Amino acid sequence: MQKPKVLFISSWYPSREHPTLGNFVQRHAEAIYPYVDLEVLVVIGSSTTKSFEIDHTIIDGVSTTMVYYKKVSNKVPLLSSYLKYKRYLNSYTTGYELLLKRRKQAHFDLIHVNVTFQSGIFARYLKRKVGLPYVITEHWTGYLPYRTLFSKLPFYVKNMTKKIVADADLLLPVSHHLGKSMNNLGLNKAFEVVPNVVDTKMFIPDESKRPSYFNFLHVSTLDDDQKNISGIFRALKEVVKVSLKEVRLTIVTDGDIDKGIALANEIGVINYINFHGTKTPQEIVEFYQSSHCFLMFSNYENLPCVITESMSCGLPVISTRIAGIPEHLDESKGLMVEPKDEKGLITAMLELIVNYEQFNSKLIRDYAINNFSKEEVGKAYLAKYLKVIQHVS
Repeated sequence: MQKPKVLFISSWYPSREHPTLGNFVQRHAEAIYPYVDLEVLVVIGSSTTKSFEIDHTIIDGVSTTMVYYKKVSNKVPLLSSYLKYKRYLNSYTTGYELLLKRRKQAHFDLIHVNVTFQSGIFARYLKRKVGLPYVITEHWTGYLPYRTLFSKLPFYVKNMTKKIVADADLLLPVSHHLGKSMNNLGLNKAFEVVPNVVDTKMFIPDESKRPSYFNFLHVSTLDDDQKNISGIFRALKEVVKVSLKEVRLTIVTDGDIDKGIALANEIGVINYINFHGTKTPQEIVEFYQSSHCFLMFSNYENLPCVITESMSCGLPVISTRIAGIPEHLDESKGLMVEPKDEKGLITAMLELIVNYEQFNSKLIRDYAINNFSKEEVGKAYLAKYLKVIQHVS
């Protein structure tokens, strides 16, 4: 059977403007491309591009075209929005036409939109123009009820987002909770879940690297509003007082590390924390391997990749019971606490230290392989694509 021709577009994607933005979307593309004839096309507003620039490269086997356009500088609200819309759509149209010309083909079979707004604008435009079907993968936490960011968006953005979702052939949120949250906001579309992907061949256990002390790991931006870093530090302060085992916390962040160090000093736990700045995925693997448990105390999340990566490395996880996390984290893989419940977090940390040997690393890793591996996610997307293509043909 001939592989379906899929155009993969995204509102977030790593680029020279934002090297890490949407790296989890890029992982989805890498998972998909062995199963389909895939082209990634991404449009990015740039402060350095004079007018228009196209860059085509092969990234980890994936054919990727980046279209950079000059950012709109006009500050008049309505005029600025109109100009941004036109420039964005024109950039996608130009990039798409060049793709078709380079590939010497008349069309794709399907468009895969990642993050509904803004890239879904182009998918909806093409569907209305030439009847090309599209599916949407959604990651944005702004739809979640405890964030309410979608409700605060300008009317025209909310209205356009609702139209894009309504016209989609299939909605594929990364968690059931996210899909229900979208439906509750009036983005009415039946949905099927395909989770985030993890490279289970790179994120592997190595228990020989674990230290003699008990090492918790936290990987994030250190945004206290979301990640509740201050709550983690206060809990750690109490845990080290009563734990019979020496305890440390390792932090890896691409956020403001100096602010994190200052907060640790203020709370009085700096001597129990090892801070590390931005690391490559390959480097982060070693931090998972040299830890006993992944620790997350977020106020809001979706299904964070750090949890699936932890599971792939066979680590038990302590996390807040929020969003899509309970869909995959149960008592065989870790412990959950309520958001902001610092006493609960202290209890969970102490319990996991004492009962660490009861967690089966192989069982945790097998779950990750069976649910989040590139092979499983790639095959899941292929099945969704074929269903949509067969339905419209």
